[in-house]
Amino acid sequence: SGIFSINGMKLQTQEAQAALSDVKAVAWGVSSILFFTVLIGTRLNLLFPLSVPEFSLGVAIFMCMPCTVNSGANLAAAAGGSFALAL
Repeated sequence: SGIFSINGMKLQTQEAQAALSDVKAVAWGVSSILFFTVLIGTRLNLLFPLSVPEFSLGVAIFMCMPCTVNSGANLAAAAGGSFALAL
């Protein structure tokens, strides 16, 4: 969360307003992080059960957490995309 906070503080207000004005992109980002990754994680757990139940639980918890936001935002910025929209 520290990296997320630091990147958020460096964000310009105009960039944030421009990113939030794109409703389709925001809706896709929220739904993909909070819905699709959870769905994919649970399906993978069911399709490929692991021998240790704790690993399956760890995969399920990992897929439920929006931890990809920060690395995705940095990758988008490195590729010349909109950091504010990716964040």
